[in-house]
Amino acid sequence: MRQNESSQPDAAAGASPSEDRYADLHVHSSASDGLLSPTEVVALAAGKGFAALSISDHDTVAGLPEGFAAAKKQGIELLAGVELSAYLENSEVHILGYCFDYENEALLSALERLCAERVRRIEEMIRLLRELGVTLDRSSIDAAAAFGSVGRLHVARALYRQGLVSNVRQAFVKYIGRGKPAYVPRAHIPPEEACRLIRDAGGVPVLAHPSLLDRQSLIPKLVKEGIEGIEAFYSRVTPDVAKQYSRVAKKYGLLVTGGSDCHQGEGGDFLLGTVKLDYKYVQKLKDVVAARSLS
Repeated sequence: MRQNESSQPDAAAGASPSEDRYADLHVHSSASDGLLSPTEVVALAAGKGFAALSISDHDTVAGLPEGFAAAKKQGIELLAGVELSAYLENSEVHILGYCFDYENEALLSALERLCAERVRRIEEMIRLLRELGVTLDRSSIDAAAAFGSVGRLHVARALYRQGLVSNVRQAFVKYIGRGKPAYVPRAHIPPEEACRLIRDAGGVPVLAHPSLLDRQSLIPKLVKEGIEGIEAFYSRVTPDVAKQYSRVAKKYGLLVTGGSDCHQGEGGDFLLGTVKLDYKYVQKLKDVVAARSLS
């Protein structure tokens, strides 16, 4: 069983649980659609002075073994993470999972199925682009599919690198965004199933970036579906909005988490560092997992 987080007891010596200690619990690596390897992500976080980090790739845990090895060398705490794609009432919902057994067989089986669906989706997008007269160099896309979780961002980057669009964003606006000619809907699971998979693996399911939901009325429904936390602190929200979601968390008895959702941009911009989650929230998350393991 490979569960929870790497232990770094010396990091807290002589300090209170949250004194000048910060975390980013939402970072992507090249195992999904980030540009940096898990080792490079961990090094970047350590270099920015973070005490804790979660690599939470889309529908895959393929980067976690490398990430844990790097975290041990860097002296930074790493929490097992994943970001699952779900749909509720025709709205896309992302569920983050934390501190789970990333070798859990049921979870791995579900992730394998989701990644296979991702590959089929991208193949269809490539076919539609070809019908539009746009032929992609598939080398980077195929490499991503072989390593882990492939998605639209890989296609967008390929379009940009070939000079077929002026930037990555234009690829979505012109070709692969929702309603555009090469868009293909994503395969999905219900939020209830996503939450159950995470909980059954010993982890905690958390609603990712609630500000990006189509309808805020979905939040109480997602509580019933099984979320146990909400990502109140996020790189695209103001402090006032973060406070708003912290109040939502309090209302429903949810944990509070936060992260940058860093993917690393083509221009070298790194969102990692834009959100500094007070370590007290990490401790509360770990306390819930520890209490559950004793029950």
